[in-house]
Amino acid sequence: MGAVTGAMAESARAHGATILTGAQVERILCKDQRVVGVVLTDGREFRAPRVVSNANPKLTLTKLVGPEDIGQDLYDVAKAVSMKGTSAKVHLALDGTPRFAAARNEEENRLFLGTNFRIAASIDVLQNAYNEAVLGRWSKRPTVTAMIDSAHDPSLTPPGCHFVSISVRGVPYHLAEGTWDEQRDDLGKAVVSTLEQHIPNLSEILAGVHVYSPLDLEREFALVEGNGAHGDIVPGHIFDSRPIPGCADYRTPVEGLYLTGVGNWPGNFMSGVTGYNASNRVLADLRRTTD
Repeated sequence: MGAVTGAMAESARAHGATILTGAQVERILCKDQRVVGVVLTDGREFRAPRVVSNANPKLTLTKLVGPEDIGQDLYDVAKAVSMKGTSAKVHLALDGTPRFAAARNEEENRLFLGTNFRIAASIDVLQNAYNEAVLGRWSKRPTVTAMIDSAHDPSLTPPGCHFVSISVRGVPYHLAEGTWDEQRDDLGKAVVSTLEQHIPNLSEILAGVHVYSPLDLEREFALVEGNGAHGDIVPGHIFDSRPIPGCADYRTPVEGLYLTGVGNWPGNFMSGVTGYNASNRVLADLRRTTD
C-alpha cells in the first residue's frame, strides 16, 4: 500500500501539489455554513475554498467540525455511528528467512514468501474468535492474514532479513476486562505462537515484535476504535446511508467540505473508487459555480 500512495504523491508533486506530512489537523474552519480552510495543532492556518477529508467521516463530522457547522441533528447522527473495531496489526522483524512447514523444497519456500497468506485452523476456530470478540475478549488462537513485504521489496530490510506485516481479526477495541496497554504483549505472543505452527523456525530468527492494538491504531493513525473500514459495511451503513444519510454523495452541509475514503460508499480496500467519485463531485460543483 505504501508503494501506491508513494506513486500518488509523486504524481501530485509533478502536477504542482505541495504535500505536508506530520501535520495534524485540529479543526476545519467554517464561516456562514461554508468551509474557509483548516487549522493545524501547531497553530498554522491554511485558507481554502474547498477541503476534502479522507479521515473517518465520524471523526470529520464530530471532531473537525461541530454542530454549529453541520446542524445539531446531523451531528447527533454522526456521533451515534458505531465503529466496533475488531482488528489489530502485528509487525515482525526477522533476522533470517522464514521456512514454511508446507514447503517441500527451496523453490516452494520462495513462492510461499511472496504470498498473502491466511491462517485459520477451522470454522470452529473462526466462530470462537467471533464469539470471544463479542464478549470483549480476544482468542488465544487468533485468525491472521500476513504478508512478507520484504519478499517483494528487499530494500525494506538488511540483506538476508525480512519484515512481516500481519492483520489480526477478532480483536475487540472494547475489552471486558483489563486494558490494551496490559494485554498488548500477550496478543503479540499469541500471534507468534500461531505463526510458528506453520513457520517452525520463526522463534530462531525473530528479532522484534511490534503490536498495534485497536486502541493503538486509534491513537497513532486516527482509526476510530481501530476500525480500518471507517465503520463496518453492513445494512444501515451502505449505499445512500454511508457514512450517514445527508452526506452520502461526498458532500456535507458545509459548502466546500467533501468526504472521501473508505468510510463512504462503496468503501473498503484500496480501490480508489471513493477518491475518484469525490474528486469528480468537487469538479462538477466547481464547474457549476463558474458557469
